[in-house]
Amino acid sequence: MEFSQAEKTEAAPITQQFFAQNLHVVGNVSGQAHVASQQSATMTMALDLTAVQNLVGQARAVLPSLPEEKRKELEPRISDLEQELDGDAPNQSKLRELMGSVRSICEGAAGNLGAPGILGLLKDLL
Repeated sequence: MEFSQAEKTEAAPITQQFFAQNLHVVGNVSGQAHVASQQSATMTMALDLTAVQNLVGQARAVLPSLPEEKRKELEPRISDLEQELDGDAPNQSKLRELMGSVRSICEGAAGNLGAPGILGLLKDLL
C-alpha cells in the first residue's frame, strides 16, 4: 500500500492523553518491603498551525493598543512566531514555548483591553 505525499501530509499524528490518579499497591505489604512507584508520560497534541497563524494575525492587530512596555516585549515574540510558521516544518516545541512567552506577557498586561483577547486565543491552543 502506498500513499501520495498529499495524503502523508494530511495524515497528522494522533496523540491521546490519559490521566490517572491515586495509583497504589493493591494487596499486602509487610516486613522489610519497600514499594516505590514512579510513572511519567508526556504526550502532546499537534498544534493547529492555522489557529497559530490566526493568533499571530490577531495579536499583530492588537499590538498598538497595548502599553508601550508590553508592546516592546511582545513584538519580538510575535515576529519569532511568524518566522517559525514561515519555515518548511515549524518546530512545535518552539511554537509552544513562544506562545507561552506571549501568554506571560499578556497576563502582565491583563488590565488592557487587547491582552485578554490574546489570552483567550492562547487558552484554546495551549
